Amino acid sequence: MPTLTINFDSYRIRHDAGPLASQNYVAVIECLAGLAEVVNLIFMKEGITPPQNVKAANGVVLLYFPVSRFNDILNTIRYEKPLRCVFNSDSFWGYLETNSSEPTGEQEG
Repeated sequence: MPTLTINFDSYRIRHDAGPLASQNYVAVIECLAGLAEVVNLIFMKEGITPPQNVKAANGVVLLYFPVSRFNDILNTIRYEKPLRCVFNSDSFWGYLETNSSEPTGEQEG
């Protein structure tokens, strides 16, 4: 089955810095299910094309985004729940989404 649906309930944020020329990313949001790391949302340096999404040998799915998407994705993770990531191992396509429907106009006073 090529499509994985991965639920998660907590996250950690890591902002990377370093002199390595090969380090093409600037931040990672590590998504966890319980204590297990299940997905890494990796944000590439400005001007660097995100590589192909993959499922790593340790089972963690790596989804790559341009750094310009960091605030939008972080806001989704902060303010929405439940959340999940979906990854298709045939097409290498992946995304973050809310796990249930929400009523329209929820934030209206």
